[in-house]
Amino acid sequence: SSDISDKEKYAERNYSLAKEFGNKYLIVKAGANYASFLSKQKKYDESLQTLNELSKSLIQLNSIDGYRLIYGNKAFVYTERKQWDSAYYYTSLYHTYNDSILGAEKVIEINKIEAREAVRQIEQGKKEAELQRKITLAILLGVCCFSIAVISIIYFRKKKIEMQKKLKETENERLEGEVDLKNRELASNTLLSTEKNHI
Repeated sequence: SSDISDKEKYAERNYSLAKEFGNKYLIVKAGANYASFLSKQKKYDESLQTLNELSKSLIQLNSIDGYRLIYGNKAFVYTERKQWDSAYYYTSLYHTYNDSILGAEKVIEINKIEAREAVRQIEQGKKEAELQRKITLAILLGVCCFSIAVISIIYFRKKKIEMQKKLKETENERLEGEVDLKNRELASNTLLSTEKNHI
């Protein structure tokens, strides 16, 4: 809304709804927003009253972000009122809590970076393991192919030797048959010759 009175109404309604809902963190956030709006409208007493109410809720909540919001608003109100001691006090508290949040955010960011690195290393390990598995599989496949080739060569050589042996045996049998036939012919011719001579 561009209307200031509407903005105040919505900020106050937001704060009321947070109180109805009962979530202390939402109460602190909505209340700090409402108090900030009041401060900008130079309603400093109302703003401080709201911030003091929030401080009571904050004790139970114990939220660093909540303290930072309240102390930042109080520092602004006291600076506008030119109450320098109080402004300095709340500004110091604001910066202390703000630095705590920034420190916590840095720790969280460092943890995120470390987690990403750990995930990257795990992924790299998985990739290396997968590559190693593929290499091992390729080696096993190569050994199997080589073994099959060697076994095939040995098998076919053995078959060739057996075939040559059978061929030689068959040729020897044929030659023996031919020699036997020639011997019979010779014996038959010799008998014929002897009988002729005898006649």
